Amino acid sequence: MARFALRPSAVARLALGVCAMSLSVGGTDAFHLPTTALAVPRRVVSVRCSLPSKWSEYNCGTWVGTAMVVNPITAEPEIPYKRTRITVSRPEVDGTVQMRTTVRSPESVDDEQQGVDCVSLLDVGLDLDIDGTYSADHQALRQVLLLTGSSAGVGRVIEHSIAISDENRRRCLLQYSESGLLERAVLLDETRDGCAPAEPMAPCTLMGLLGEWRGDALTRRHTARAATPRSNERTAGKGFGKTRPSQSAEPAEVNVFKLRLTYSWDGGTTMMRQLSGTAFNGEALEAIRRNPWPILERSCGEHYLHEGVYGEYESVRFDGDATFPRMLMLPSGCHVLAPLQLTEGPFQTEFGAELPPGESFGWQGLQEDVVDLPTPEESSVVQTADIPGMDGDRSAARLVRVGRLYANPNTFISGTTSLCTAV
Repeated sequence: MARFALRPSAVARLALGVCAMSLSVGGTDAFHLPTTALAVPRRVVSVRCSLPSKWSEYNCGTWVGTAMVVNPITAEPEIPYKRTRITVSRPEVDGTVQMRTTVRSPESVDDEQQGVDCVSLLDVGLDLDIDGTYSADHQALRQVLLLTGSSAGVGRVIEHSIAISDENRRRCLLQYSESGLLERAVLLDETRDGCAPAEPMAPCTLMGLLGEWRGDALTRRHTARAATPRSNERTAGKGFGKTRPSQSAEPAEVNVFKLRLTYSWDGGTTMMRQLSGTAFNGEALEAIRRNPWPILERSCGEHYLHEGVYGEYESVRFDGDATFPRMLMLPSGCHVLAPLQLTEGPFQTEFGAELPPGESFGWQGLQEDVVDLPTPEESSVVQTADIPGMDGDRSAARLVRVGRLYANPNTFISGTTSLCTAV
């Protein structure tokens, strides 16, 4: 296999390593497992540093950008959007960071609102990938109150963040009530202070997702333990707002595999999503079939168009699942899949972002010190041109996804990140 060179910034982060977790594919669909390997880039895996330190290498500092509050039923964003400035401190010895948030409208600087969140990175079910992409599960995050303008309290907030480049990231915050109802989704498009913003992306559409995407995925499994509420919190009754999900600070197991994701549509109201995975040696991933938490076994959903004030907005409803998942097509080439109503059973969340054609941040290389290079015989079989979007087709679109899998609302199981190329 041909070797690819990482950017210097990515190499620096590569030495910091990546946390690990076990196999649960970052989709919750029915799986059809191919028996032959796919020619796609391999991920580099290394575990060397503490979780807060690795998280801070990319995510600390000041980020400026925009925030859009999205209706979880119609996928329509509230207008106008808000301008944001978020400063994240370096973690303390105990893994605690401060996030100072400033929010204002785009027309005025006189209506600024500020707030500070003190977040323990070891207490939010943090799942981290090598390039700074992460997800977490918060309680009562003040940042959401500022972004949504809500006067009511915030229950649970599930956060996803994708590192688009060295200077740009996109985040999605899912706000749940104490009864487990999805109230809002917040999309943030952020740039490191003083740097150029990312290339503008059109809103995500179902038509843009249709077809086949191939790539590789990294799944990190966390050791689950019984949830123990804090001393100043009562045990949850019917709702899910008081008992924190069980989790471990460091993941316990990692799986790297090749991924094939297919979106199809009948031209009417039915959309199908199919996911399949293969180990790098070409063997089918039996662990998927043995997965005790089969989410969204029915991968067919109903496509809806909502006529809003400024145009049409798309969503897909998977009402065959007990949690009534919704897939919302968002601005900036993003989409999110999340349960509308949390129940006592398993569920998954997923946030995805389309990338412009070309090389993709953090996903380009093999490093001799952390992975075994292919033999000359293997190199003669798989060439760079066999890898979608590399030398074969640099005009192909890319899709990055980050997801979280739960056994129940209080037990976080694993997180998955993947990069796929349109083929």
